[in-house]
Order: sequence, then C-alpha cells, then structure tokens
Amino acid sequence: MPQSSGGSADVAGLQRQIEISQYVCAGSAAVFVWDIMNNIRSEYSLFFKHKSSATAVAYVMSRLGALVFVLGFAIFASYPFEDCNKALVAFNCFLPIAVCGSAFLFFHRGYAVYGGDRLVTIILGCLSLAAVGASIVIPTGESALAIGDPAVCIIARAGSYIGSSAIILTVQDTATFLAIAYHIMSNLSHSEQQEGGKQGKAPVMSTIFLRAILMDGQMYYLIVVLANISAAMLLYIPSVSPPYRGLLILPNVTLTSVMACRVYRNKVLGWRRAPELSLPTLNDVNTIPLSVVQFQQQHTDMTGSLHMDGNESDLTRHGAPDGSLHTKHKASDADHS
Repeated sequence: MPQSSGGSADVAGLQRQIEISQYVCAGSAAVFVWDIMNNIRSEYSLFFKHKSSATAVAYVMSRLGALVFVLGFAIFASYPFEDCNKALVAFNCFLPIAVCGSAFLFFHRGYAVYGGDRLVTIILGCLSLAAVGASIVIPTGESALAIGDPAVCIIARAGSYIGSSAIILTVQDTATFLAIAYHIMSNLSHSEQQEGGKQGKAPVMSTIFLRAILMDGQMYYLIVVLANISAAMLLYIPSVSPPYRGLLILPNVTLTSVMACRVYRNKVLGWRRAPELSLPTLNDVNTIPLSVVQFQQQHTDMTGSLHMDGNESDLTRHGAPDGSLHTKHKASDADHS
C-alpha cells in the first residue's frame, strides 16, 4: 500500500510538472503572436517599402523560425501525437533557422556599430557561426515519448551537449552586448571629458554606464542576455527535476527573436514613426539651429525692436553677428518719464 501511495504521488507530481510546462509553452506562443500582430504594420512597411538585404532575410528567418518553433511546442505539449519523436524532430528543425537569423542580426549590429572593424568582425562572426553550429545538433539530441491517458508527449532524453549549445548561444549574445556597450561608453566618456574640461567637472563612470545601457537598443540586448543566462543555468542545476530544466528555452527563444527583430525594425523604421520630433539642422534652409538661439536681457545696443501699437504688433528681427536673436521692447513715454 505505501508503494502504491508513493507511485500515485509521483504520477500526480509529474502531471503537475507537465501542466506547468504546457502553461509556459502556451504563454510563450501567446507573447510571440501578440508581438507579430502588434507590429504588423511596421513589418508590412519593412517588407514592401524597403529594399531587400541580407539583414532583411535574417529578420524573416528569425521571425518565422521562432514562430513555428514556439507554436509547434505549444501544440507538442498538449496534442496527443501518434509518434512523439517525429513531431519533436520536426519542430526542433526550426530552432536552427531562428537562431541563425537572430545571430546574424546581433552580428550585423555589432559590425555596424564598429564600422566594419576587422578584429571585431572576426570575433563576432566566429561566435555567430559557433552559435548556429551548436543549434544544428539540437534536433538530433532529444527524444520524446507519450505518457498518460490521454497520451501527452514529453521529452524523455536530452543529450549532454544540449547544455553546451545553450552556453555558446549565451556567450555570443553576451559578447555582442558587451562590445556595443563598450563602444558607446567610450564615445560618451570622450565627449563628456571634453565637456567636463570646459566646465571643470569630471564625468561619472556609473552615469556613463547607465546611459550606455539605456540607449541604442542596449536594453533589449540586456534582456536577451539575462534570459540566456537564466535558461543555461537552469539546465545544470541538479536539484531541478528534468521536466523543468528546459522550461525557459521557449521563453528564451521568444525573447531573443522579439528583441533582436525589434532593434533592427526600430533602426530601419524609426525615422518614419516620429518625424515631428526631428530638430532643424544646419543643412536645412530657412531654419535656425537651436544651439544659436540665446535669450538675453535687454541692452541698449540691441539690433532688433518690437513695436506694439494697440492690437497690432510688428516684430522686426535682425541677426546679430554671433547668430543670436535679440528683441527690444519699445518703452512707453511713462517709462521714460
């Protein structure tokens, strides 16, 4: 009797773990589908109003590969397939496609930030190829079986090199993130040192670091890096039960594709979204740069005058030699008296 009670408890615990895995799969699929629907207008503009390029192809690979992979495993975790192994291999084949697209988007971003620097290109390129190669072995490294009534497919075996694939993906994304953050920090530090020399105060490195993280899409890359580290760590914690060790793989694939594609989409379409926020430049005709607009107190040598007569006003503006704008209010007779 105790053995029967223990066996039923194990079955109940396994069913609970399967239910949690199903919720995670369904949630990841819902987030990915929502992101596609939320950005469908932007993606239409990206595909039909811009020239095709290698990065555009990588964008499609990351988007479609991750979509089929995430939706496939949401179905795999709940639908009773007759042959679980074939279904597992079929859905896993789309993971290398998603990883290849996302890795190239990461590589292209680092390549663009460093202006095609040879050393950076070689390092990031090798890491991207390693990430793609590591993902190719995943479809053949897992096996599945059906349990329960009604039958549900679960992953019964995962090769030891599956964890190394997750580590390589983490290293590639982390290296790209750190390389871009270092480049941004170097530029910010150089500019603030010049300004600090004029104003007599040195830049604070913590402020520069936070600014580097918050600008140029780095926050999206930071989210991907944290998700990769969490998924890789969960695979190697011995106290975690086997159904839970791969629990973060689907959310990780979802976040990686969503964030990498969002950075690329914002770079290509960002100028179309808020043209009213653009400031005038020196190349614009009949515009005045904001940097030369100065508000000064009234002086006797002002070159402009403002005449007020009843409800009518006449503003005559003259540019000073230094490019500043000056206004002068005509005093009334009472003021002169």
